[in-house]
Amino acid sequence: MKKTILSLLSAATLFVCAPAQVWANNAFAPQEMYSINATSVIAGISASNIRATSAAVNIDFSAPSGNTSVVVRYGTGSLVAGSAPLTVLSSGAGIFSRRITLSNLTPNTVYYYKFEVTDANGLIVNSATKSFKTALAVPTISNLVVSSITDNSAIINASVNPQNSIATFYIDYGTSSLNLYNTVNLTTQIGNNTANFSKLLTGLKYNTTYYYQIRVEYSAERDCGIITATSPISSFTTLDLTPVPPVPPDPEFPGRFGTGKSENVSVFPNPVTDVLNVVVEDDIIFVEVVDRQGKTRVVSKTSQVNVSHLAAGTYLVRVTDKNGKISTQKFNKQ
Repeated sequence: MKKTILSLLSAATLFVCAPAQVWANNAFAPQEMYSINATSVIAGISASNIRATSAAVNIDFSAPSGNTSVVVRYGTGSLVAGSAPLTVLSSGAGIFSRRITLSNLTPNTVYYYKFEVTDANGLIVNSATKSFKTALAVPTISNLVVSSITDNSAIINASVNPQNSIATFYIDYGTSSLNLYNTVNLTTQIGNNTANFSKLLTGLKYNTTYYYQIRVEYSAERDCGIITATSPISSFTTLDLTPVPPVPPDPEFPGRFGTGKSENVSVFPNPVTDVLNVVVEDDIIFVEVVDRQGKTRVVSKTSQVNVSHLAAGTYLVRVTDKNGKISTQKFNKQ
């Protein structure tokens, strides 16, 4: 079993569609130039690099002398009563472009902003007020676990949160980390709740390493379409089942044999609903769960065997220890 906890936010590459993210409010239509008494002149302001929790606001202006200060005021109300990051130009007159990054913003929220330019004489030039909307937060995946690995199957488990978007989660997997050629749909979620999901991968090759990643596609703002983010690539290896010599069969489970007495192995709880614990005298090499038709249903290399997906009924546990001794025991699945 391999457990990985990850955050898609650190792994994703987020593509932002500027026309969809920057909202021009007609009540605050942009003005190309502002001036007071032929002092500082603001040629234009804009917003860029808009993310879920940050954005850059930009200003182009001219200053008649040194010691000119630039303040940006911003907030979620049109009065722009928020905090004011400050840039001071210590000397010289000229034409300048400045960028200030606003951080700790709320995702999917409209912010208003304006600039104030103050020259050395204390004369203030104000820009008009503009607005932008922060992007959606990137959906997250946590508690990523690969369980119940057999020679031809494995279960991918994950907790997902769409972060207030419409998000579809996929599992991409393959035998090369450069070519994840298989894709299965994990789930589609809406809202801001974390939910747990499992997906059984079947038809795998025995004793083979598989690489996989979780991919999410979620709705962007307006005309941006679909944004894609991916987790780091992880891996697991299917089991290699070693043939064992035939010995007298258990009459209730045709074709399945043991070389040790049933007293050498114990299982609990019995009956079981999800995880079966197997106890033997020596270290376990692998555990095999067999149904009444003699078909192997689960193979595990640990003493804890996930049988939650099995139908109710009687099964046989066949345990191989480090000395090659094979012991069997029956249990009931509820």
